[in-house]
Amino acid sequence: MKSNQKIADLLIVDILRGYSIIRNKDKKAFLKHFSVLEYLQLDEFEEESYEDAIKSGIKSEQQLIDNAVDLGFWSEQLEEESKSLKWLMEKHENALNKIKDRGQKILFEKSNEETKKRFEEIQQKRNNIVGFSAENLALRKRTAMLIDNSIYKDTTFQENIDEEDKEGFSLSCFVKIQDLFLRENLIRASYTNTFFESFVYQYKNPISLFNKDLCSLTLFQSKILTFANVLLNKIRNTEKIPENILSDGVKLYNFDPKDKANGENVTEGIDDLKQKMKQKGKVTSEDLLS
Repeated sequence: MKSNQKIADLLIVDILRGYSIIRNKDKKAFLKHFSVLEYLQLDEFEEESYEDAIKSGIKSEQQLIDNAVDLGFWSEQLEEESKSLKWLMEKHENALNKIKDRGQKILFEKSNEETKKRFEEIQQKRNNIVGFSAENLALRKRTAMLIDNSIYKDTTFQENIDEEDKEGFSLSCFVKIQDLFLRENLIRASYTNTFFESFVYQYKNPISLFNKDLCSLTLFQSKILTFANVLLNKIRNTEKIPENILSDGVKLYNFDPKDKANGENVTEGIDDLKQKMKQKGKVTSEDLLS
């Protein structure tokens, strides 16, 4: 398994050149990164596809949910529970990121297993209800459009891959795009030595790093410029950043000097949680929020 930093080092190469190499068995293709404008046009296409679906009689997600409630397959209580569990897991993850002790991290992970399992059960039930909604149809059309306009035979981006090869490259395409959209990956990519040092020298005119104008930047090039700018401002305007924070782009991006849990040798809240362990025999997700 590749480390987080190794993924970032590979992604920054893709982002800087504006395309990724994807493979299917013994074949190779090139995933052209879309511009900001092209991505906005995908949003527009998805909205138009949704409206067309509604006009053709396909029900919206909300209509399907309302019908399921009327038939007893779903309820407002389940909807609220799903939202609450999602919120709880996000808070759990935030708390987990502040703990440095490996044993405590494992303990926290186990404390969230039941919450995660219940959330997945509810989501699966909900997905079965809304799977053929107008929103899902529009999303599938958007995905097909993205693939049609992104995968090419070579780096001139003049000739799309053959139709019979499209399905085989689709999975690799999805995985790569997922990596590129992951916020933590982009933060780490923007903080790699090769790119960040160049950004520091050109921070007043960072677009020059790509030898492009604003409109021709890819979406991911635009994003790493934004993240690099935040990181640089944090370094310049924050005193006494702990070394373990300074060496990690994601920790630096999330760093709040007012938060004691960011201290280099601090395991915020661990003593309190140990006390709860003695009293209750376990640590629950709710304990992480108290």
